[in-house]
This record gives sequence, C-alpha cells and structure tokens, in this order.
Amino acid sequence: CTFPQGASPEDAWDMSGNAWEWTRSWYDDEKKYRIVRGGSWIGYHWFARASFCNWSIPLMFNDDLGFRVVIAPKDKKSNQ
Repeated sequence: CTFPQGASPEDAWDMSGNAWEWTRSWYDDEKKYRIVRGGSWIGYHWFARASFCNWSIPLMFNDDLGFRVVIAPKDKKSNQ
C-alpha cells in the first residue's frame, strides 16, 4: 500500500519492491533452496509485497537480490 505523505504511520519508507530479500527459512525439506520475499524492481508489480514468497539457490547473487538488516529494540525491562 502507499501513503499520500510518503512514510507509513511508523515512519517506514519503501518497504517492498526494491530487491528480493533473503530469509533464513528453507523452501524445501532437502534444504537446497532458501525463501526470498518481496519482489524487486525488475519483476512484475504483483510480486512487490512482503507476503509474496519465492525460492532461490543459497549461493545465488544478482542485482535484484539482497537482505534486510534488522535491529531488535532493547528490552526495557532487562536493559538489554
């Protein structure tokens, strides 16, 4: 979805459609393929959503395949 002012209510920008994103999840029981999500700038527009899932060979690289860096918030209760 899009937001008329640009950012979402959480102040997030451009969360899909830039590059396929690697996940840690295996696509198959044999553990040959990893799940990639989100579509990319080079693909069809209906792939450009976080819920869309595809697969790729783990050693694959391409200019429309990447990963998202995530930092978990500190736990306020334990100061970690």
